[in-house]
Amino acid sequence: MTDTDRSPEPNEPASGGLHLDAQRDVNIGGDVVGRDKIEQIQGDKVIGRKYVLQIGSFNVPLVPLLGGLGVGLAILIFIGLNVANLNQQFAPTPTPGRMSASNFNVAIAEFGEAGADGKARVTDRSRALSQSVYETLMAQRDAFPDPIIKSSIALRYGNLPVADNLIPDETTAATVVEALGADMLIYGNLDAHGDFTPQFYVSPQVRGEVDALLTGPQSVGTVRFAPGASFDASTDLRTRASALFFIATGLTYDVFGRSARSLEVYRQAEDILIDWPERGAGKEILYFFKGQAALFQSQQATGAASADLLNTAEEAFQKAIASNLDYARAHIGLGSVHYVRVQRAADLRAAIDSTDMQTMLREYDLAPGLARQAGDALAEQVGVFSQGLGAYQLGRAYRSSDSAQASAHLDEAVQKITSTIEPFAALKQPRLVAQTYLALGAIHAQRAEMAQEQGDQSGAQTAYRAAQQAYQQCIDQAAGSTDRILTDLIARDRCGPQLERVTQILSGQ
Repeated sequence: MTDTDRSPEPNEPASGGLHLDAQRDVNIGGDVVGRDKIEQIQGDKVIGRKYVLQIGSFNVPLVPLLGGLGVGLAILIFIGLNVANLNQQFAPTPTPGRMSASNFNVAIAEFGEAGADGKARVTDRSRALSQSVYETLMAQRDAFPDPIIKSSIALRYGNLPVADNLIPDETTAATVVEALGADMLIYGNLDAHGDFTPQFYVSPQVRGEVDALLTGPQSVGTVRFAPGASFDASTDLRTRASALFFIATGLTYDVFGRSARSLEVYRQAEDILIDWPERGAGKEILYFFKGQAALFQSQQATGAASADLLNTAEEAFQKAIASNLDYARAHIGLGSVHYVRVQRAADLRAAIDSTDMQTMLREYDLAPGLARQAGDALAEQVGVFSQGLGAYQLGRAYRSSDSAQASAHLDEAVQKITSTIEPFAALKQPRLVAQTYLALGAIHAQRAEMAQEQGDQSGAQTAYRAAQQAYQQCIDQAAGSTDRILTDLIARDRCGPQLERVTQILSGQ
């Protein structure tokens, strides 16, 4: 069987992509961006793209989804909060309506404080918290050495389409993000014990190739204030606000197609945020974002450089787990590192009992339960999806030596992956829905090839028809969508060619 005849891996890099042949290479802040990396130009902003899709564990070898930043970055985190400015009452940003689609949009809600009845309300104390976070973000953005970041991160404080500019829960956060056209929303509430947990919500519709596991609701650890404590003197609060800035900056580089700088941002943050405790304070978020950036970069590199980046990702995910053993997203990330290594194994049969295969399966098996306990619906479903991909790898590994085992694992893969379709749709993750159908198409194609090898032409035809249907359903997800990652890189460049391939096979039978 030739390379052109075989069924594809569900996560092989896409070929082709967005075609802007008239564009020339662009120099951005000293970085030359090739015309093949450009999605569109909006005024003085260049929207980039990449060839691979990084979506949860399925981003392996990711088609989905940032040079040094200079010593100026080290100064940013320790910009003190000016007491006079903290004590003044900031007026919420007076810009009505949706935020501009040409920026990376960060909205900051008014923080709340729990009253005697347990309900959160905006108070002078809680407003001082939101103002301090807003001021820190503004100061760090304005002092950032990269002019692209200065001009591309738009901050809005208040003026949200919700009562009192207050976000009580993640459901409200999701609604506000969609209504505003925001990419990231920062919110939180001070509880009756004086504990404050800064939270952020990243839109699942964020532009560019941002990994699905980087979206949704997350937090950066709890800050505890003693009675009468001064918010502006809190190192913990400054650290959390700085962490939010680094995360927003890394995501901005992702959106603008500069992923190498995203990884550098998280490395700098790790070096600089020395006051952030390693355990019990939310630092797992930083390590997770760093791990995801390194995991993606490992797919862009080759040879020793790629292996080194995989090691960086593995170390980051391990640190995230050490920081919070129950952090499901980090377990998925660590499993994905080992997935890549299994994928690259010279002899897949020999990998069945390997450390990489067993670690991948173990980490993927842990994730759904941990996510469920944490109320992280997205991570739970990505974890189940990842379990399906793990079963798929086992099916491939057993294919040449034990067809019964191979079939059983492929059946499990179909069951796991199919079970995530409706939840992903409910979570408004159309890219992930399309990816599930892409994966199902590849699995059914594997089953068809196995049937052919066993002389079962009827079974092969049935499996190819199932693959054909799955690839068509993948393409159908892009109907009417303006998301070019979905329409071009997934539906057109991944599912389209495979639909054509299996259709040709069926027409020749």
